[in-house]
Amino acid sequence: MKFTSISEIARKRSSKSGRAPSVQGITVSQVYYKDREKPSRIMTIRVADGILSQARMNKGDRVDVAFSEDGMTWRIKLLPQDSTSGYSVSAATKSSTVGVIRFTWYEGMPLLGGDESIVKAKSKAGLDGIKTTPAEIIFTLETPQLEY
Repeated sequence: MKFTSISEIARKRSSKSGRAPSVQGITVSQVYYKDREKPSRIMTIRVADGILSQARMNKGDRVDVAFSEDGMTWRIKLLPQDSTSGYSVSAATKSSTVGVIRFTWYEGMPLLGGDESIVKAKSKAGLDGIKTTPAEIIFTLETPQLEY
């Protein structure tokens, strides 16, 4: 007997599928806000606390985000404490178990899915695709899920 998951159907059909599961590895999402006064594309990187800890990074630290030529391998590198450049690792809530790096997308940055008509895109790096060293995280993204 074959069973069909109701939650899987709802996840595929709904723009909001309830509470997102906690991040085990790293997730990169991209959302295009076309209804704003000035349309913009926002990219968000979510990193599990365990991975931040392995790289000796904390919420509040400043980091540089870089990517490979193909846009699928990324690097998060810790910047000196007195740095004013880069991006800040923040948290959604005080009790969050995920570090968040959020920035506006500009021409020249990787575009998940490679098409500007994509409204939402999300890709993850599983634990096998993540390498940490002190002050650095390198990860490879899987094929993104796209929404037009």
